[in-house]
Amino acid sequence: MTIFTKLTLMTIILCPMISCVDNTYDLSKDIDLTISVGGDELTIPIGGTEQISLAKMLDFGDDEIISLNEETGDYHLKIGGTAIDPTDVTIDPISINTPKMGKYEYRFPTIPFIPGTGLDEISLPLPSAEIGSYNINKKDGIPEEIKSIDNIILADFSINVKIKVSDFAGEAINFDCKLLQLHLDFPSYFISNNLKPVEGEEFKRYSLTNVTIGKDGYDVKVNIEGVDFSLMPEGEGFNNGAIIINGGLKASGEFSVNTSDLFAQAEIAISLEPSFTAMNIKSVTGKISPVIEIPEQEFAIDSIPEFLDSEDVSLDIYNPSINLKVTNSIPIAVKSYGTMTAIKSSWAESKTIEIPEFVIEAAIDGKQKITDILFSRLGDGASIGGVNVTVPGLADLLKQIPDTISMKINSVVKDDVSCKINLNEKYAISMENKVDFPLAFGENLKIIYNDTIDGWHNDIEDFDMKVINITADVYNSTPLSIELVAKAISFEKDADGNAIVIPDSEISVEFENNKVIDAGTVDNPTKIPIKIVLKEHKAGAISNKLDGIVLVINGGTSKSIVGVALNKEQYIQLKDLSIKIPGGITADLN
Repeated sequence: MTIFTKLTLMTIILCPMISCVDNTYDLSKDIDLTISVGGDELTIPIGGTEQISLAKMLDFGDDEIISLNEETGDYHLKIGGTAIDPTDVTIDPISINTPKMGKYEYRFPTIPFIPGTGLDEISLPLPSAEIGSYNINKKDGIPEEIKSIDNIILADFSINVKIKVSDFAGEAINFDCKLLQLHLDFPSYFISNNLKPVEGEEFKRYSLTNVTIGKDGYDVKVNIEGVDFSLMPEGEGFNNGAIIINGGLKASGEFSVNTSDLFAQAEIAISLEPSFTAMNIKSVTGKISPVIEIPEQEFAIDSIPEFLDSEDVSLDIYNPSINLKVTNSIPIAVKSYGTMTAIKSSWAESKTIEIPEFVIEAAIDGKQKITDILFSRLGDGASIGGVNVTVPGLADLLKQIPDTISMKINSVVKDDVSCKINLNEKYAISMENKVDFPLAFGENLKIIYNDTIDGWHNDIEDFDMKVINITADVYNSTPLSIELVAKAISFEKDADGNAIVIPDSEISVEFENNKVIDAGTVDNPTKIPIKIVLKEHKAGAISNKLDGIVLVINGGTSKSIVGVALNKEQYIQLKDLSIKIPGGITADLN
């Protein structure tokens, strides 16, 4: 046996210890070529490994769901960033057919013709009187989403009054007439910049002064912006799903006639004919309860790392979270609740948990509102101004990483508060979800990671060895407590091409002193000496069958170190590695 062959043997024997953490590590630079040959035991000091990061040990891939937060150095589980189609909400428009209000006529007392009086003008009072009334009862076509109304805003609505002056026969007169003043009194529930309140009265007034009435009459237009239902008598306004508006208009004032134009006594009448334009409701302020149906959200979880995908893995993620960003243009707060369902092809049935009630904030002053919601196990971690929602079952849902997670949100608007909503306008609620949280674990974590180290058979088949001992000091600065289990494997394969495990009755693999490596920290790593013993129990088993070992790494979280994220600075390192072969090796060194 040459020195090269002997070193190859040493390197291959070392592989079970280091391949579980970094199969590509080059040991040649660490090998100390000074060896002791002979005696009761052949000892080969190897040196050690570099610090082996969690990313290498757990084989994080570039395209997997594990990502590195460059700012903190923590590893995150990151899924999603999926936007769903907006949920549109529109309240149908309301149009009211306005009634006719009739026509009012007042005949002034006959004006006598008395020549030589020297009077050029005579004033005639117009007594206060109702000039028209109306009764509106609109029940059909009221959207069912409207539960109550405080007030309505109208689109281009006005109340008009046509004023004409004639003789008692209705014929136009041929002398000048003037309204010195005219007061039109409206119910106080009308909202208008043209109307002024009258102190001590329950009406609002529109006034004209010094208006000449021509042969074609005079038109008065009073723009009405809306109707305040809170100022209506009981039983009117919005009652039993109907809009009820009753009332009337009154007029009073003073009229004048130029008497210099008279050549005989005069009989003069004035008529006032009020009318409504079309009443189209532009917006409603009140309690509104639109139906909101948010589509079910689903996002797939692809490229799961091997150490998270095993059926034997039981994750206890310390504070898993799902972020839901909601943009709401509806001026109504929305109460929401729902469910999350996890599905995995290997499960007999899906797993579902409840989402407690939360509130999507209302848009304000026509500006959409963004509510940043974080569903989490512990109910913390939301962004500044965000909403934390505690979902205790979220960790149970992710004990094993599923293939898909679906989220069904049920929403009911908060109709206990009045709001203003424009009719026939499209409002929308849109959502975007994502999963992005540090890989930190609770005390019930169970991770199983397998690594197969093989290819030894051709290098050891010519040597007679009964026992192989491997010793090292293991340094652990990760928050994971690790238990090691090892099995010897044969160069022979089963029908599927997998290595066959050699039974313990032929070759046993045991940890003589420690096989549990406690969790540590970067500042204070745990140091544990280990010794792995491969022992032959059937003659020739090592030289004839042994091709390597399977290392099973059982990872868990120490009760004293929970909630600490996996970080790029954490590592495992083996130092003072040695291979010891009891009884030495008989070899041809020439």
